[in-house]
Amino acid sequence: MAQLTTSIEADLGAQTALVLVAHGSSTDAKAGEVAFACAGKLRQRGLFGQVVPAFWKQSPRVTDAIESITLPRIVIVPLLASEGFFGERQIPQALGFRGEKELEFARVRRRGAQTSAIAVPVGTPSANSGDYPRERPTGGG
Repeated sequence: MAQLTTSIEADLGAQTALVLVAHGSSTDAKAGEVAFACAGKLRQRGLFGQVVPAFWKQSPRVTDAIESITLPRIVIVPLLASEGFFGERQIPQALGFRGEKELEFARVRRRGAQTSAIAVPVGTPSANSGDYPRERPTGGG
């Protein structure tokens, strides 16, 4: 049974693209180095059919990166320090997850034969395990 589960998981991963979305910069190409490095490391692990870095303000642009993917599943992970304008409004809106005036949106959408899911930005508490202090410690130290 364990071999079957591993085989199914491997097949699901092979049919899934992981898109790491960072802010980037229109003036400093080095701003994307961390996203490119993370994508490279994840690609080496072979867990996904594709691992693609994408950016809001530099190439490859997030919309272009998503449109280039032909795999049936896409998981979009914003590499941002917190929720906010880009992670919760601009990027989901540009990718068709939310309308301009919508306060809430579905994080999974289906377009033709392709299903996409967008995670909360990695820097947000809900993106982490919860094993961290909720308040800053006080006192010396």
